[in-house]
Amino acid sequence: MSTAVLNYPGGAKVTTGIALRVGELPLGVRTPATYTVTVGTGGSSVNVIVAADAAIGATTLTVGALTAAVPANSILSIGGQVVVTSAAAASSATSLTIYPANFTILNGTTFVYNPGTLTIGSRVIPVTALPALIDVGDTLLFNSTIPQTLTVTGRSPAGATQLRVNAITSALTAGNSASTKALYAVVGCTVSPVPSPTPKVVDTTNLLSGIGMEKVITAISQEMSVDFNIVRGDLGGGLLVEILRDKDKYNKEIYFQVTMDDGERHEGVAIITAGPETGSVQDLRKIQCKLQVQGQTYVYTKSTYAFY
Repeated sequence: MSTAVLNYPGGAKVTTGIALRVGELPLGVRTPATYTVTVGTGGSSVNVIVAADAAIGATTLTVGALTAAVPANSILSIGGQVVVTSAAAASSATSLTIYPANFTILNGTTFVYNPGTLTIGSRVIPVTALPALIDVGDTLLFNSTIPQTLTVTGRSPAGATQLRVNAITSALTAGNSASTKALYAVVGCTVSPVPSPTPKVVDTTNLLSGIGMEKVITAISQEMSVDFNIVRGDLGGGLLVEILRDKDKYNKEIYFQVTMDDGERHEGVAIITAGPETGSVQDLRKIQCKLQVQGQTYVYTKSTYAFY
């Protein structure tokens, strides 16, 4: 038993730092796919200067002649705003094909295409074409000379060759890799989604029990309450809504992963058993999901914090 004095205010665990990620599973499959993210070689940044206004929803961007080629699925950024190319553009091209813009782009705006670097402090790393969409908040453990875990700070589509992460702490080299289940974050979640266990208790009282009673636990049901605001661009919340609404997906199972910043983790396979929508006049639209964890798929990983 630890002799440390309990610092209750400082030691109490809080809901800050909890994250929920989900992914759709094919029918009959309860193991999510695992993808490999491989570090690439990088290159020089390219400034992309917009030559004509583009409205929300635009799929073509008129630009000044490019000074270098820009691959498909490249992320062009300015401040916190990004556009993503949907097709490659050669050097000297004067237009870019992009996925629908979600903001108005003004003539003269200068985007930067940064293919990434491998030096300490870099916040964009080059990768070989991503095998799946990597959502914000995903954590990747790279097998660099000094292994390091990087958190994805910006969504990158499948096929992209750059990845935005927190500043790298040790140099990466081409060929370093990390694995991921490529789950989607539920960014609009408003309650702690940690599974709640309910034991199934069976009475085993018999003639030898005297005036007492005896019971045995034969199973444990794990259920989750996942309340979330409907947010545009929330892939995880969008997946849950799609399963609730789409007649072709109503019976789909999902893989979930609840993580906390102290290493505690809950994951497994679940089905959605309820999902009423709420929201009064002049209010947010909200979904109140109930999830049932399936069979023996539930896995609990203890916190790195010592309880004893």
